[in-house]
Amino acid sequence: MALAACNRWLDVGTNQVSPQGDSTVGMSIRKMAAAAKVNPKTIEKAKRVALRATPELRAQVIAGATTLAAAVAALDSEGAKTTKPRPVVKTSVSAKVHQELEHRYIKLQDDFQETIDNYEVLAEDAAALYALKEREEFGLIKELQFSVKNLTESRDKWQNEAAEKQKQINYLKRRLADKDSEIAALKRLFEIHAPA
Repeated sequence: MALAACNRWLDVGTNQVSPQGDSTVGMSIRKMAAAAKVNPKTIEKAKRVALRATPELRAQVIAGATTLAAAVAALDSEGAKTTKPRPVVKTSVSAKVHQELEHRYIKLQDDFQETIDNYEVLAEDAAALYALKEREEFGLIKELQFSVKNLTESRDKWQNEAAEKQKQINYLKRRLADKDSEIAALKRLFEIHAPA
Protein backbone atom coordinates (compact mmCIF):
# COMPACT_ATOMS: atom_id res chain seq x y z
CA MET A 1 0.00 0.00 0.00
CA ALA A 2 2.77 2.42 0.94
CA LEU A 3 4.71 1.47 -2.21
CA ALA A 4 1.65 2.08 -4.36
CA ALA A 5 1.26 5.47 -2.71
CA CYS A 6 4.95 6.23 -3.24
CA ASN A 7 4.73 5.29 -6.91
CA ARG A 8 2.00 7.90 -7.21
CA TRP A 9 3.98 10.43 -5.15
CA LEU A 10 7.38 9.50 -6.57
CA ASP A 11 8.33 13.01 -7.63
CA VAL A 12 7.24 14.67 -4.40
CA GLY A 13 10.00 16.91 -3.13
CA THR A 14 11.27 17.85 -6.58
CA ASN A 15 10.23 21.03 -8.35
CA GLN A 16 7.48 19.44 -10.36
CA VAL A 17 4.42 21.15 -11.73
CA SER A 18 1.42 19.66 -9.98
CA PRO A 19 -0.81 17.64 -12.27
CA GLN A 20 -4.33 18.99 -12.25
CA GLY A 21 -6.14 17.84 -9.09
CA ASP A 22 -3.08 16.12 -7.55
CA SER A 23 -2.70 17.49 -4.03
CA THR A 24 0.23 15.24 -3.18
CA VAL A 25 2.98 17.19 -4.92
CA GLY A 26 4.92 19.12 -2.34
CA MET A 27 3.74 16.92 0.55
CA SER A 28 6.21 16.05 3.27
CA ILE A 29 6.93 12.43 4.10
CA ARG A 30 4.97 12.87 7.32
CA LYS A 31 1.90 14.12 5.40
CA MET A 32 2.24 11.26 2.91
CA ALA A 33 2.40 8.83 5.83
CA ALA A 34 -0.72 10.34 7.35
CA ALA A 35 -2.54 10.14 4.00
CA ALA A 36 -1.51 6.48 3.54
CA LYS A 37 -2.11 5.75 7.27
CA VAL A 38 1.39 4.33 7.80
CA ASN A 39 4.53 5.29 9.70
CA PRO A 40 6.78 7.95 8.07
CA LYS A 41 9.67 5.44 7.99
CA THR A 42 7.47 3.12 5.96
CA ILE A 43 7.04 5.87 3.36
CA GLU A 44 10.83 6.41 3.31
CA LYS A 45 11.37 2.67 2.74
CA ALA A 46 8.66 2.56 0.09
CA LYS A 47 10.23 5.53 -1.67
CA ARG A 48 13.63 3.76 -1.64
CA VAL A 49 12.04 0.67 -3.19
CA ALA A 50 10.12 2.76 -5.72
CA LEU A 51 13.30 4.56 -6.78
CA ARG A 52 15.96 1.82 -6.59
CA ALA A 53 14.25 -1.57 -6.98
CA THR A 54 13.81 -3.46 -10.19
CA PRO A 55 10.34 -3.42 -11.74
CA GLU A 56 9.95 -7.10 -10.80
CA LEU A 57 10.72 -6.44 -7.13
CA ARG A 58 8.33 -3.47 -7.05
CA ALA A 59 5.61 -5.63 -8.60
CA GLN A 60 6.21 -8.35 -5.98
CA VAL A 61 5.88 -5.83 -3.15
CA ILE A 62 2.70 -4.33 -4.61
CA ALA A 63 1.23 -7.82 -5.12
CA GLY A 64 2.10 -8.75 -1.53
CA ALA A 65 4.45 -11.57 -2.55
CA THR A 66 7.36 -9.76 -0.84
CA THR A 67 7.23 -7.52 2.20
CA LEU A 68 8.51 -3.99 2.08
CA ALA A 69 11.13 -4.89 4.68
CA ALA A 70 12.40 -7.80 2.60
CA ALA A 71 12.60 -5.58 -0.48
CA VAL A 72 14.62 -2.98 1.44
CA ALA A 73 16.87 -5.73 2.78
CA ALA A 74 17.37 -7.02 -0.76
CA LEU A 75 18.31 -3.52 -1.93
CA ASP A 76 20.71 -3.15 1.00
CA SER A 77 22.31 -6.52 0.33
CA GLU A 78 22.72 -5.65 -3.37
CA GLY A 79 24.41 -2.41 -2.34
CA ALA A 80 26.65 -4.30 0.07
CA LYS A 81 27.65 -6.78 -2.66
CA THR A 82 28.73 -3.99 -4.97
CA THR A 83 30.69 -2.16 -2.30
CA LYS A 84 32.47 -4.91 -0.42
CA PRO A 85 32.17 -8.67 -0.26
CA ARG A 86 30.84 -10.26 2.88
CA PRO A 87 33.27 -12.41 4.79
CA VAL A 88 32.70 -16.12 4.37
CA VAL A 89 31.88 -17.74 7.67
CA LYS A 90 31.86 -21.49 8.00
CA THR A 91 28.78 -22.64 9.80
CA SER A 92 26.97 -25.83 10.52
CA VAL A 93 23.52 -24.21 10.19
CA SER A 94 21.48 -25.36 7.22
CA ALA A 95 20.57 -22.87 4.53
CA LYS A 96 16.88 -23.12 5.43
CA VAL A 97 17.54 -22.33 9.11
CA HIS A 98 19.88 -19.52 8.08
CA GLN A 99 17.25 -18.04 5.79
CA GLU A 100 14.60 -18.29 8.50
CA LEU A 101 16.89 -16.63 11.04
CA GLU A 102 17.80 -13.90 8.58
CA HIS A 103 14.10 -13.27 7.92
CA ARG A 104 13.40 -13.05 11.68
CA TYR A 105 16.37 -10.72 12.13
CA ILE A 106 15.08 -8.40 9.40
CA LYS A 107 11.63 -8.40 10.99
CA LEU A 108 13.15 -7.59 14.39
CA GLN A 109 15.14 -4.75 12.85
CA ASP A 110 11.95 -3.38 11.26
CA ASP A 111 10.04 -3.72 14.53
CA PHE A 112 12.85 -1.97 16.38
CA GLN A 113 12.94 0.85 13.83
CA GLU A 114 9.16 1.22 13.99
CA THR A 115 9.37 1.41 17.79
CA ILE A 116 11.99 4.15 17.51
CA ASP A 117 9.83 5.98 14.96
CA ASN A 118 6.77 5.69 17.18
CA TYR A 119 8.81 6.98 20.11
CA GLU A 120 9.88 9.99 18.06
CA VAL A 121 6.29 10.68 17.04
CA LEU A 122 5.12 10.33 20.65
CA ALA A 123 7.89 12.67 21.80
CA GLU A 124 6.74 15.27 19.27
CA ASP A 125 3.13 14.84 20.40
CA ALA A 126 4.16 15.20 24.05
CA ALA A 127 6.05 18.39 23.23
CA ALA A 128 2.96 19.74 21.47
CA LEU A 129 0.81 18.87 24.49
CA TYR A 130 3.24 20.62 26.85
CA ALA A 131 3.12 23.66 24.57
CA LEU A 132 -0.69 23.61 24.81
CA LYS A 133 -0.42 23.59 28.59
CA GLU A 134 1.16 27.03 28.47
CA ARG A 135 -1.72 28.56 26.52
CA GLU A 136 -4.50 30.59 28.13
CA GLU A 137 -7.19 28.23 26.83
CA PHE A 138 -5.67 25.38 28.83
CA GLY A 139 -6.32 27.29 32.07
CA LEU A 140 -9.89 27.96 30.97
CA ILE A 141 -10.38 24.26 30.21
CA LYS A 142 -9.04 23.35 33.65
CA GLU A 143 -11.43 25.84 35.30
CA LEU A 144 -14.36 24.41 33.33
CA GLN A 145 -13.38 20.86 34.27
CA PHE A 146 -13.25 21.91 37.93
CA SER A 147 -16.70 23.54 37.61
CA VAL A 148 -18.14 20.43 35.97
CA LYS A 149 -16.70 18.29 38.78
CA ASN A 150 -18.22 20.55 41.45
CA LEU A 151 -21.60 20.62 39.68
CA THR A 152 -21.57 16.84 39.36
CA GLU A 153 -20.82 16.44 43.07
CA SER A 154 -23.62 18.91 43.94
CA ARG A 155 -26.07 17.08 41.69
CA ASP A 156 -25.14 13.71 43.24
CA LYS A 157 -25.54 15.14 46.75
CA TRP A 158 -28.95 16.62 45.86
CA GLN A 159 -30.08 13.31 44.30
CA ASN A 160 -29.02 11.41 47.43
CA GLU A 161 -30.87 13.88 49.67
CA ALA A 162 -33.97 13.66 47.47
CA ALA A 163 -33.85 9.86 47.65
CA GLU A 164 -33.63 10.02 51.46
CA LYS A 165 -36.59 12.44 51.61
CA GLN A 166 -38.58 10.10 49.35
CA LYS A 167 -37.82 7.20 51.72
CA GLN A 168 -39.05 9.31 54.67
CA ILE A 169 -42.23 10.26 52.78
CA ASN A 170 -42.93 6.61 51.94
CA TYR A 171 -42.35 5.63 55.59
CA LEU A 172 -44.71 8.35 56.82
CA LYS A 173 -47.35 7.30 54.26
CA ARG A 174 -47.18 3.73 55.58
CA ARG A 175 -47.50 4.96 59.19
CA LEU A 176 -50.44 7.14 58.21
CA ALA A 177 -52.12 4.18 56.53
CA ASP A 178 -51.52 2.11 59.70
CA LYS A 179 -53.00 4.91 61.86
CA ASP A 180 -55.98 5.23 59.50
CA SER A 181 -56.67 1.51 59.84
CA GLU A 182 -56.36 1.79 63.67
CA ILE A 183 -58.83 4.70 63.70
CA ALA A 184 -61.23 2.79 61.48
CA ALA A 185 -61.00 -0.22 63.83
CA LEU A 186 -61.62 2.00 66.88
CA LYS A 187 -64.68 3.59 65.17
CA ARG A 188 -66.15 0.17 64.47
CA LEU A 189 -65.47 -0.86 68.06
CA PHE A 190 -67.25 2.25 69.39
CA GLU A 191 -70.16 1.67 67.05
CA ILE A 192 -70.53 -1.89 68.33
CA HIS A 193 -70.32 -0.92 72.01
CA ALA A 194 -72.09 2.38 71.85
CA PRO A 195 -75.45 2.55 73.71
CA ALA A 196 -78.24 2.62 71.35
